[in-house]
Amino acid sequence: MNYLQKYIYLFCLSLGVYFFVFVQMVQGQDIHFSQTATSPLNLNPAETGVFQGQYRFTANHRNQWFSISNPFTTFSAGFDASLYRNQRSNYIIASGLLLNTDIAGSSRYTEMQAMASVAFIKGLNRKKTNFLSLGIQGGIGQHNLDYSRLQFDNQFDGKQYNPDIVSEEALIQPTIYPDIAAGIYWLYQPRRDLIYNAGFSVFHINRPSLSFFDNENIYINPRYMTYFRMEFEIGTQTQMIPVVYFQTQHNYREVLVGTNFRFVQNFRRQDFSAFNTGIYFRGWDAVILSLGWDWKAFNFGLSYDMNISSLKSASKTIGAYELSVIYISNKNKKPKPTKMPCFIF
Repeated sequence: MNYLQKYIYLFCLSLGVYFFVFVQMVQGQDIHFSQTATSPLNLNPAETGVFQGQYRFTANHRNQWFSISNPFTTFSAGFDASLYRNQRSNYIIASGLLLNTDIAGSSRYTEMQAMASVAFIKGLNRKKTNFLSLGIQGGIGQHNLDYSRLQFDNQFDGKQYNPDIVSEEALIQPTIYPDIAAGIYWLYQPRRDLIYNAGFSVFHINRPSLSFFDNENIYINPRYMTYFRMEFEIGTQTQMIPVVYFQTQHNYREVLVGTNFRFVQNFRRQDFSAFNTGIYFRGWDAVILSLGWDWKAFNFGLSYDMNISSLKSASKTIGAYELSVIYISNKNKKPKPTKMPCFIF
């Protein structure tokens, strides 16, 4: 690692420590994954199409708080691909589709999203090592709950709860709303063994309504995400990937800082194989341990959140587990040795 890399890495680490120590941490309102990088369309619309290959599938599953009560379950699936590549003018137009489902609590409060994204990725130099991407995302969301799982005081018959007694409460109907997000993303790869990237994204730009009763004062606040990542070699077959993520939504803030280590067995692009392990800290809320395996066109991930907040006495430090799968089709690429593949062309 040269001096410039050391300074940038120390800056990244210092920034993470600053947020970790001095920013008041409260878990955010939106869905989130500890394996943030494995769900790029949830991270930033501008990351649509930022990969090496023809098209990409992603899938994520998260199960949280299962040791306390009914777990919070989140599932996400994404697909993105390049629509048009102009080698001469050095730009790409890409599109993607994202589906999210989040189910929480005893009432099975459910949020669903179907979002489409478009990104314009522009090369900033002739060597095709410096890129800037602008992306926008739009679609619809729906939220609902299972009314049959709720219990009301007028259903108490004097001795016990009686489900045969009509609650006479107003029935809650599913609510559908439009949703808009946008972002900017920068990637710079000065050498085959060194990558910098950073991004900024805004979600719920239009402040969609969250009310079941048409109350205009109840809406989803915009969520702002900022992040920085590096990738560099610390050995002939070992790579280090430090990250800092910071997001805010109204009065809620969240920071995630940590690093991943990649141990490469085969550098050949068509037969790429690597083992990944990492540790991350999400404020004073959780320590996250992760394992991963890269095999050819697949990436498999597993992570576990150990709760360290004041809730740990009830959760017994059990926070959440996550599973992730990424598949990238790269059929037209000729196999050749590489250390860190260029993500675009």
